[in-house]
Amino acid sequence: MLAGMICTVMTCVVLWLSPRKDFEYEIIDINPSITYPSYTNLMINDNGVVAGVISLVKFKLYHVFSWDQRKGFVDLGPLCSDGSNIWIEDINNKGQFIGSYRGTESLPEEILAHDPLIKTQIHSFLYDPENGIREIEAMSGCFNPQVKAINDNEDVVGFCNKLTTEGKISQRVFLWNPNTGIHDPNIFGNPCDINNQGHIVGIHQIGAFFWSPEEGVKNIGRADKCRINDSDEVAGIYSKFISETTEGFKVFRWSQSLGFQNLDSFIFKTGTQTLPAMSWNNLGQFCLSTNNHNFVFGIQLREQIDSFVYDTKHGKTYRRKIFDDNCSFLPDSINNNGWIIGLYRKDLHRYPAILIPKGQPEKD
Repeated sequence: MLAGMICTVMTCVVLWLSPRKDFEYEIIDINPSITYPSYTNLMINDNGVVAGVISLVKFKLYHVFSWDQRKGFVDLGPLCSDGSNIWIEDINNKGQFIGSYRGTESLPEEILAHDPLIKTQIHSFLYDPENGIREIEAMSGCFNPQVKAINDNEDVVGFCNKLTTEGKISQRVFLWNPNTGIHDPNIFGNPCDINNQGHIVGIHQIGAFFWSPEEGVKNIGRADKCRINDSDEVAGIYSKFISETTEGFKVFRWSQSLGFQNLDSFIFKTGTQTLPAMSWNNLGQFCLSTNNHNFVFGIQLREQIDSFVYDTKHGKTYRRKIFDDNCSFLPDSINNNGWIIGLYRKDLHRYPAILIPKGQPEKD
């Protein structure tokens, strides 16, 4: 066992809706000896390197951390922020991760007049374990750059705000690379992801979009959040009223060859307007999580945190969850090996942990 790493093996029952198959998972607990109150923005790459944010409630500070099997848990501090508000968005297979933080500088009065809720400037950064921190600036004439995803070619996609001549604030997508600088792909909207081909998916006024340098923007369909893998397959969610008083989310997938496919059976209620955490990998698996009472699967679930993984390659749905009255697992991110980083909950406490399948689902 590696020093500084607690490795706990537990049985995680997987429920197949049709048919059913059970297999085990290994849970690697990456909780350090110091207990932090909470962990957020957990990301994992294909090498098992983890990045995330820890809160120090007593001091009202947020620190960034990294973890791998060689170095263990490393508190990187507040990085380039003052520690009051920082978040991580993505990590690539080089161990580089991107994030944003809220600064203390006030925005110009003409911007505050149109959106007083913004108040202070937002900054974005790239963290490289070899070269340290590099700030990512907004495009010319824009402000508050926010990064969303990074690929293995170090291409970063994000958006920044621009005050239009009509006095409105619009969102402009940008591409950035530490070697070539910033580039304007001429997209209005909010990007969600970029793959290793440099193709982008995101949300604009009429729903989700797919963008490539060769073909420009293609509309996908209605969506609130989406992800893209290296095969140009897109998975996403969109909000829908289940009844006149209840709003939930449906799941879809999209590809250029098959188009938009609505996965009607995956409707689940939400008790909050916050979008569920979502991640999508090259195996055709995506995981979702919500802290609501139910997923609508034709089965009644207990009132606790629930999650599921949908495997599009094998055409099956299975729940990755520890079926125990005191245990559950809330996923944040899934890598291309099917490893999931998330929060393992036991006895009302939550710990960051990696969920590793001991087997992969078999084809029918």
